[in-house]
Amino acid sequence: MSRNTLANGFSSAECAQLTGLFTRLEVTDGGLVAGHFDLKVRQSTLAWLPESKDLAWLDTRMARIATDANQQLFGYALEAGLFNAVFTAG
Repeated sequence: MSRNTLANGFSSAECAQLTGLFTRLEVTDGGLVAGHFDLKVRQSTLAWLPESKDLAWLDTRMARIATDANQQLFGYALEAGLFNAVFTAG
């Protein structure tokens, strides 16, 4: 399998910090629209990241990474302000 990488993603220290945070969050099953579940469509466990001044950098970084990845890999230009961070736990 080939891998694509983006410069300036997350440092090892940032990954460790985020992993520590994610393991303490309450998780829920990922569903579809209007509370419907279909395991043939989506099988995931989610944890919503709390809004916090300590995590403000994460929203900015994720928006940049998503924008860069979509531009570099698919040629898409994303609109600013479309991001709400959620961690997919499984």
